Amino acid sequence: MEPSTMQRFEVSAGQALDGLTVVMRRGGVFTGRVLESIGQPLANAGVTALLKRLTSIDWPAGPTWSGAPLLMPSGQSQTNDLGEFRIFGLSAGEYVLVANPRSGFGGAAPSSSVETMMTSTYFSGTADVSAARPVAVQAGETVSDLTIRLVTVRAFQVSGVVVDERGAPVEGAMVMLMGRRGTNSLLALSMGPEGMSPSDAGGRFTFGGVPAGSYTLRASAGGGFFATSDDFIIDGSGTPREGPARRTPTPEPGTIEVTIENANVSDLKLVMPRSY
Repeated sequence: MEPSTMQRFEVSAGQALDGLTVVMRRGGVFTGRVLESIGQPLANAGVTALLKRLTSIDWPAGPTWSGAPLLMPSGQSQTNDLGEFRIFGLSAGEYVLVANPRSGFGGAAPSSSVETMMTSTYFSGTADVSAARPVAVQAGETVSDLTIRLVTVRAFQVSGVVVDERGAPVEGAMVMLMGRRGTNSLLALSMGPEGMSPSDAGGRFTFGGVPAGSYTLRASAGGGFFATSDDFIIDGSGTPREGPARRTPTPEPGTIEVTIENANVSDLKLVMPRSY
């Protein structure tokens, strides 16, 4: 809503205001399809619209904050059997669209040491968020025929063991693998844990089909998700940015950082505190 169209009301104790009419503006819509790397429609893929910048009509002019820009999840959809998606109710602005196949990531380890897999892909066909092509939409507008063809990349294994502070293996610990996407934990949170797996009787765990990148591994007794958040603001230009009080979170016990380049990563050790 434009500030010039806003109306202020004063209400006294016990007073009732009748006959008020609120006109709702229709949000913007994105429609399109997600395709496998070979060109076939992909069902049950998750598609997220990430806000890059609101337009001035939806955000009053003001000071521009100097924090790093963020991509803010603003709408989600799941593809049907034809690979079609529809994201609606969006504020006018520029968005980055990302499709997530969720196909086998974090499952049982494959028999071969290296395989290929479809990975999260940004419109119009890149696995690199910095190379994504933003898409603009206005209030009440439908932007259609958006096609995201998933990228195929090499995939690897991540394995290790969960132990307590005395070095004894921990059975049944829930190990979670979370992608680290730079400083943008809003984006990482929207994508969710990349994989979850319980440790076996020897404390061992293995994730198969993991693409190259930076990740956080965490072992916990309750199987809860990562506690992560962003202090963020939307500045006068309509851009989501890191807030002034944002800090780098202190790693929780049982958490390590992992980087995969061009080989499997093994022999990792997650140490859980005795309080588990």
